[in-house]
Amino acid sequence: MKLACLLLASSVVISTGCSDDDPSADDGSGGSGGESASGSEKWWCTCAEGGSVQVDPPAESQCASFCQDLGGMLSVEPVISAVGTAECDAFCAAADALGCPGDSCKSKEDFWCEGTPGDCMEAVKAQLQCKAEMGEFSCDDDSWQSSAPCGTFEELCAE
Repeated sequence: MKLACLLLASSVVISTGCSDDDPSADDGSGGSGGESASGSEKWWCTCAEGGSVQVDPPAESQCASFCQDLGGMLSVEPVISAVGTAECDAFCAAADALGCPGDSCKSKEDFWCEGTPGDCMEAVKAQLQCKAEMGEFSCDDDSWQSSAPCGTFEELCAE
């Protein structure tokens, strides 16, 4: 709890690899995010013993600090954002068409339309397209939810 409060206080978005924090999991029940990669440079830090965190520059020093107790820093890579693409627009249009209470997808597209560590633009766009076309969107008391049988499309990132 203290770690979560400390990280929230420093405006850092955490992803521990749990499906609840993974945009590809699409639970629609919230989400968070700052500026898109096009509006502000953001970076993923991945730690050797698990856990990832999204930071603003200077990424190297923030990553080293975050990963200090998690086996050290494994990687630092830019956040891939599909904000402004047809795939992001289609996904948010499908989610927002229901008119659910709470935050719209479009108002949080920086969260819903960005990749996780290791993603490439092609994979992020393929996930969004799959979710827009095959997703089941619904409302609950205070937000929207989505589920879709989409994979990670990692094969699109092979170099």
